[in-house]
Amino acid sequence: MRKDLCIVGAGPAGLLTASYVKERDIILIEEHRQVGVPKHCAGLVGIETKRKIEQQLSPKLIDNEYNEIEFHIAGVGRYVFHFKQPFVFHVNRPMLEQKLFDKVSSRVEFLNEVRAKPGNSPTEITIEYSVMKCQEVVASDGVLSVFRQRFYKVKPCYLIGFQGLFRTGYVNKDRIIVTYINNNDLIFHWMIPFDNDLVLSGYISRKPLQINITEKLLILNGLQPKSVAEYFGGLIPCNHPLKTPVFAHNLYFFGDAVPLVKPYTGGGLYYIFKLAPDLALALDKKDPEIYEKAYISQSYFKLETERLLTGFFSRTRYWLPVPILEFVEKTGLLGIEDYDRHYKLFFKTLPFTPILPVRLFRMGRALA
Repeated sequence: MRKDLCIVGAGPAGLLTASYVKERDIILIEEHRQVGVPKHCAGLVGIETKRKIEQQLSPKLIDNEYNEIEFHIAGVGRYVFHFKQPFVFHVNRPMLEQKLFDKVSSRVEFLNEVRAKPGNSPTEITIEYSVMKCQEVVASDGVLSVFRQRFYKVKPCYLIGFQGLFRTGYVNKDRIIVTYINNNDLIFHWMIPFDNDLVLSGYISRKPLQINITEKLLILNGLQPKSVAEYFGGLIPCNHPLKTPVFAHNLYFFGDAVPLVKPYTGGGLYYIFKLAPDLALALDKKDPEIYEKAYISQSYFKLETERLLTGFFSRTRYWLPVPILEFVEKTGLLGIEDYDRHYKLFFKTLPFTPILPVRLFRMGRALA
């Protein structure tokens, strides 16, 4: 079979790419029966991504918003950041993917329940016992990308995100709570309220843990679960992003296959929405340099900066330099756009980093 443009993976990365491409015949390959399933993402985005979703798809996809975030750090303290307007938003991910699919379904050939594997060349795809030859391929096949493993010889690195949706006692519906644990396999825990008694309790860990950990972590935060609506989870990539996202001029990597994931939150929608137009333009014009330039200027160095900062501060038991951020907030330098643009936090906190040991020592004495 000879095909024009083959997109492997019908998650947000593959679907958004297909929605922007205008001049190609597309075959979209997905291993699951339907888009948006299985559910695995907490669904938090910043204001810039929220605006893109509302403008390009529908305002109804944003179902909750938050203007407060509270951090707990064991043995250090509790910090609350309050903004006058919402700065974190919850997007209904299954509905987002369905909306994107509805947008492209009439002009793509959709193969579902099909597991695609790389063939002998970058433009060959193996499906069961047949080989599909494509002009170009977009590998948006997720954290465990078999295309990345095959052509870049990179083993997948990932953390595990797992969460449960609980009915519980009263909770502040405007505030997200994050607890930094970083003890053995458990790294941190979050509570995301959906109304006054419905909360998403989730965690990131280095290996699978017991399913009731989400419930136990709620109880430790003073909430008593009454019932659980669902459990879901998935893998969060921790590989370094590829230095170049195009292999041999005609195999393009996108989304978690790169990975385009913010190290602080594990969120990938920001860079997907940011780069999809450039990727589509490169595909339409058959000019990979368009995508490569956009990738380097808009994501690669920013993601590496975030990884550098995350790696440094994770040694002090938390992912973000919260005590320093508290100081930065008081100076008025912390803005609502920083949830999307984490790399800016590097430059905002760097001048104050030397004061961290002093602040932690004082806090330790105060708690003693």
